[in-house]
Amino acid sequence: MFHDHVANYLRTTPWGSTRKCLDKMDVVNWELSSLWINYQKSKEYNPPHNHLGDLSFIIYPKIPKDISKETSNDSVSPGNIVFEYGDKHFSQFLSFNNVGANIEPYDGLIIIFPAWLSHHVYAFESDVERVSVSGNIKIKHDFLKLTEN
Repeated sequence: MFHDHVANYLRTTPWGSTRKCLDKMDVVNWELSSLWINYQKSKEYNPPHNHLGDLSFIIYPKIPKDISKETSNDSVSPGNIVFEYGDKHFSQFLSFNNVGANIEPYDGLIIIFPAWLSHHVYAFESDVERVSVSGNIKIKHDFLKLTEN
């Protein structure tokens, strides 16, 4: 069932050399290289990081409604996941060239993204548990053979 999500993600990648190679593949094969569950409690956060592999994903089975009711003085709501792309300077603090996406998770949301993409999760105050299922995917391919055609 998850294969359809991975295949759709790869079919909708922006046009470029990777997309050109993927379009030549009859079937996209991939393997799950790791899988884990995150149990985030009040005042916990996940610092900026990235993953190994080609793609990573997050599945949110159930997000407590209490988190979305919280407010913050920051531009990002508590419990949100933030993806950032760009150069970081001064010990990963100051960014002069940065593009980001701030996503509020909801029940059933699936996010697939390049494994190298930096992301982090903001803390929340509510006395609840936020559960997410995450994993890394390795695309099985022979791009050298595909680029020869």
